[in-house]
Amino acid sequence: MSRIGIVGSINTDLVSYVDKMPEAGETVSGTSFKITNGGKGANVAVAAARLNGSSKLFGCVGCDIFSESAIKNLEKENVDITCVEKIKDEYCGTAQIIVTKKTNSIVVCEGANARLTPEKIYSMEEELAKLDIIATQLEIPIKSAEAVSEICRKRNIAFLFNPSPVKKVPEKIYKNADYILVNEIEIQYMEGYDSSNPLNILEKYSGRLILTKGKEGVYFYDKKIKHIPAIDLKPVDTTGAGDTFTGALMVSLSNGKSLEESIIFANTAAGLKTLKQGAQTGMPTLKEVNSYFRKL
Repeated sequence: MSRIGIVGSINTDLVSYVDKMPEAGETVSGTSFKITNGGKGANVAVAAARLNGSSKLFGCVGCDIFSESAIKNLEKENVDITCVEKIKDEYCGTAQIIVTKKTNSIVVCEGANARLTPEKIYSMEEELAKLDIIATQLEIPIKSAEAVSEICRKRNIAFLFNPSPVKKVPEKIYKNADYILVNEIEIQYMEGYDSSNPLNILEKYSGRLILTKGKEGVYFYDKKIKHIPAIDLKPVDTTGAGDTFTGALMVSLSNGKSLEESIIFANTAAGLKTLKQGAQTGMPTLKEVNSYFRKL
């Protein structure tokens, strides 16, 4: 089994479901509320584990009740948490999420995630070196993401980078990345992006840059710009779809599939996630993804 590592955040999601996204200064009535497990790091780790990947998470939690719940859930989902550190006098990262049938908005508070320092990353280098592919995002300090990228280059480990949430990113991280996964907002912050020709940047990062555009599907460059359409369905909750895509992409790539095959697999898994509510609870299993392909 391929060995997949995720260096990233562990959060508790406070999710409000609404019919209409509130505008600035507006109060709207919610239809329901849930407390669920989330965080981009934990989400990707769970997505990979549900798709039968050997998923190991590197991160930090606090000593509060949300942290205890997050750890129990990761264990239940068969994620290896031996490199998740509990930080005294800290709280679990939180995400306040507002969800409509078509979209979502998220406010993240770092909590213990901010304590995943570059020093901690370098102290775990020997554990990271045992992995086949590693991913990180930006719900941890940017310097820590940079440290991950440097270890991957030094140890010749495939490195997948998702610059989310959007921040100014050192070009070094992009150069170290074997795969860069962005949505249509994140790609606008990359050097070389041209709003008049938004897909041209794909050629600059040929075979490395993957652009997800929701219901429009996925774009990447392989000798030419290629487009993988989104699967046809009616979404219920898009929260966690991007993280599902990341986890699924890592599983497929680490199993030796081509980039195009892996994107098709990840695109399908992300689409199936939107049929269920909850960032992690809605993520599909490998059986569900394979069942979808058999029905085509």
